[in-house]
Amino acid sequence: MEEGKKKSKGRMILIILLLVLSSVLIAFIIISPYVVLYKTYENDAKAKVESGGDSIFKNAQSSIVYDKDGNEIARFRSDIDKYYVMSSQMDDVFKQAFVALVDKDFFEGGYAKQKTLIVIVKDTDRAAKTVKDVSPVTRLMARDIFLSYDIDKDNSVIEVFVANELQKAYTREQIFEYYVNNIYFNNGYYGVEAAARGYLGKDISELTTSEKAFLAAVAEDSSLDPYTDMDSILVKRNVIVTGLLNDGIIDNAEYYRAISEKIVLNSEKIKEHNYVEAYVVNCVVRELMEKDGFVFRDSFESTAVRDLYEEQYTKCYTYWYRTLFTDGYRIYTSIDMDLQDKLQNQVDNTLSYNSGVNENGDYRMQGAVVCIDNGTGNVIAIVGGRSTDASEYAYNHAFQDYKPAGNVITPLNVYTPFIEWHHNPEYIVYQEEAVDGTLINKVTLREAILKWNGDFAQKVYENIGPSYGLSLLSHIGFAEALNSPARATDYGNVQITALELAAGYATLANDGAYRKATCIVKVTNAYEQSVYSRDTSDKNVYAANDSRIMTEILAENMTDGYLKSHAPENAITAALTSTSDRGRNAYMAGYSRLYTVAVWSGYSGNVADNEDMSARTLADSTSIWKYAMEYLHKGEKLMAFEPSGPYSKEPDAYEEILQPTTERPSLGGIGGHPEDGDDYLR
Repeated sequence: MEEGKKKSKGRMILIILLLVLSSVLIAFIIISPYVVLYKTYENDAKAKVESGGDSIFKNAQSSIVYDKDGNEIARFRSDIDKYYVMSSQMDDVFKQAFVALVDKDFFEGGYAKQKTLIVIVKDTDRAAKTVKDVSPVTRLMARDIFLSYDIDKDNSVIEVFVANELQKAYTREQIFEYYVNNIYFNNGYYGVEAAARGYLGKDISELTTSEKAFLAAVAEDSSLDPYTDMDSILVKRNVIVTGLLNDGIIDNAEYYRAISEKIVLNSEKIKEHNYVEAYVVNCVVRELMEKDGFVFRDSFESTAVRDLYEEQYTKCYTYWYRTLFTDGYRIYTSIDMDLQDKLQNQVDNTLSYNSGVNENGDYRMQGAVVCIDNGTGNVIAIVGGRSTDASEYAYNHAFQDYKPAGNVITPLNVYTPFIEWHHNPEYIVYQEEAVDGTLINKVTLREAILKWNGDFAQKVYENIGPSYGLSLLSHIGFAEALNSPARATDYGNVQITALELAAGYATLANDGAYRKATCIVKVTNAYEQSVYSRDTSDKNVYAANDSRIMTEILAENMTDGYLKSHAPENAITAALTSTSDRGRNAYMAGYSRLYTVAVWSGYSGNVADNEDMSARTLADSTSIWKYAMEYLHKGEKLMAFEPSGPYSKEPDAYEEILQPTTERPSLGGIGGHPEDGDDYLR
């Protein structure tokens, strides 16, 4: 019996051992992939940190912008080397202020152990949160220096690993030093010393407690601009100062001095860019965003979706904008600076009769010009307004200012689509009758278009379907085309910019093929290795022959229509002009075989209820447009437009590429094609 008990006990021990071994084996099988993944992340992070070395934290390079001839026209300067501040030059108040909102225990930490990191590898959602022993300050530095922004990719895990490797390789004092010298403080200020001098006109050794907390507040959220968001920044400053008091860094007297001190900024925001630079920045940042995977959107299912998109857009735009000051890009553009200067002078001279300014310091009478080379689709000049000596950022009316389009939009969202839907320009679209009902004459589609009658355009628009007209605009780069359902009822009430209008008319000039308007030809790094190249592909939006028919009608407007007196003497052109908002805004857009030019002029002052500004704004826009066209065609031979071919009732090839958003409506009336009889718009 004793022997049986021993055997039973032995079997029990064996079973327990087997269970333990099984548990260990199962645990190993479960955790083994995460250990492998952990080592992959760790090795990747080590490689990033080791390859950088100490120099990477100071190795920011300026980006340079070149015109079409390779001449430098702008430089986005980094001041890190010039203004690098050592940790020994920063006092405790400064240091604690900068970590107060992010990680006030920053200077006490070490680094995370393997167990902690394996947990976040298993549960990647945890990586987006606070990770024990990995400071948010170090994570910010890891993100800014080592990791690319990707809207579709969560970098949280690798960010934690890189930050942890930094904490192993460097002391907290070193990391803090690198951190404050690499922060972007908005408005072109990179690093804390550049920000102190730029915003406050002081060296950091001269800063008060309040000013140190102010800069720390800006550093915590670089989307806040001291010139426009001071109230929000001061709220953060006061939180920081309160934290310094609670932690015994400052006493009560210093606390009250700090929260009551007024932050005085250097005059106004520095003039960061002129009109060309502002446009180059917008173009190159958006191209880098798109190359990195950001998907631009113009329409949204709900306000919540739009808010989320705008939040993602701001983060991505800010990230890539900052790289202009650190990554040493060489930005090659299509800008013709001689043309740019000539058009700038013309805008200034044309509008010099009105020197009044509005509450924002902007001229009440303003203008903008955009020129596109039809051969390449590139923007070669963009004047965003009148020259100004004001120190604030120059608002570029050419691509930032949206105004109602009026009749100038009709070739793009009304008439060319109507022609494409198999309506020959010689259709009889309505009859003119005397008061007694006597028939005076029949009016063809071509004749009706040349009258540029708003009522007629509205009838056509309603017949082709506003949704389709707006969808066409969205396909040729009009950002606001689909955003407001109210605009769908009025063909001319869509909000547009001069840049969008130029790109739209250039599409007609290019036989209906749209090319995205940009001035960026290519971008390289400092070693001339390619970063971005212009996509020269076209997108067929309108049928080629129908675009040529529209061009012929627009050209007739310049030879026999009401714009005859504004036709340049040295070029054959096709163009249209219109006003909106009782003439406060006027557009003129048109093209030759070689170039497309769009001009906007507008007035922002008060007008009497019965006053119409049309005569003034139209005179401004047409004279600027004519000057631009004549200057562009100096020395060029007259070039006629390509003639249209025979009109065909057959569906055009574009229908397979671009489907309308609604079914094509039946126009009703008599017939529907020339051989079928008249086609009335009732």
